Amino acid sequence: MHFLNDIDFPSLIAKQQNGRMRSRLMALSHIKNDANRTQTAKYLQVSRRMVNECVKRFNEEGLDRLKEKPRSGRPRALFTEQLKILRRMSCLMPLSPMEADSKVPL
Repeated sequence: MHFLNDIDFPSLIAKQQNGRMRSRLMALSHIKNDANRTQTAKYLQVSRRMVNECVKRFNEEGLDRLKEKPRSGRPRALFTEQLKILRRMSCLMPLSPMEADSKVPL
């Protein structure tokens, strides 16, 4: 079992770039500060189920269990190298007069 008191949540939250992971850490931080799960869910504007699952996962395996698993979905149409080439080519292509006058960023 992992203990909430051993973790410095404010520094972890500040470093975290993933919004979902940040909200999970914030939920655990609130619970560490003696808030119940319902209060935590209302404060973070998430479902109580999300808070319950977060606490359950943390109790099972610690912070590593809070990380998202890879999501399934359609594979990329272009490989990484092809994307790099496409980006380089798009930066080198001259704009047409109509695109140059456009206020919309491309």
